[in-house]
Amino acid sequence: MKGKTIVFLLSMLLTMSMYAFVGSTCAESSDVRIRFNASAVGECFVGYGGPGGPGYPSPYEWYGLGKGVAGISGFANAVPFPGTYLGILGDVYLADYVDAHGSISLDWTEENGDTHFVRARLYSVASTGLGLFIPKADVFSVPAAGQPDSIIKTLGLTGIHRSGSSIERISGMALFMVYPVGFSPFTPPISLMGVAVYFGSDISERLYMAYWLNEQTNLPIAGPESPTILVPAADVFRHTVDIM
Repeated sequence: MKGKTIVFLLSMLLTMSMYAFVGSTCAESSDVRIRFNASAVGECFVGYGGPGGPGYPSPYEWYGLGKGVAGISGFANAVPFPGTYLGILGDVYLADYVDAHGSISLDWTEENGDTHFVRARLYSVASTGLGLFIPKADVFSVPAAGQPDSIIKTLGLTGIHRSGSSIERISGMALFMVYPVGFSPFTPPISLMGVAVYFGSDISERLYMAYWLNEQTNLPIAGPESPTILVPAADVFRHTVDIM
């Protein structure tokens, strides 16, 4: 299947996440129990660099294709938000705390021959929250990006990073999301599973991002008008959000 150039809606996701969460204080319904999980296996986009970009590394030090596995599962007591997300995806549920665990494994080789791998565990900490869930579309984001408190509401992360023959222990924070990146003219929408991790060690501190797609796609690396890279469809791409 030929790659499709799509409109990258990360900025829309961030904006709508903020709107939805602020509006949640007006919700009058009682909490509902949410169960969610996601997994992806196969080729993916990998990029890393400085943490200065709005939702992506800036400046990029490197980006390209890698291979990997990512997964997460968890629960949340969420508040229904009156209205729909973008008027399309269905009812929105928001959670102040999310109980989740997962992992990410990435391997890639850069043009200069340097090989890398990351193996990390993702887990909830006491502050993990601001979860956004849309059961009708099986969409979620932990935490819901775009909030002033998102940086202190993330998942925790521990693991290792090997670059060439150098191995470093890493720790930091992570965001895990699944969301659609294109509507018309694509039916059903192309979906993207993204894991953004920021970790530090005695050697370095960088923002790393990995994206798996359910369909081969020309993916802009940093939002609309940015260079694109053809990302193959993942071998496995599953995600569900259920009201219990």
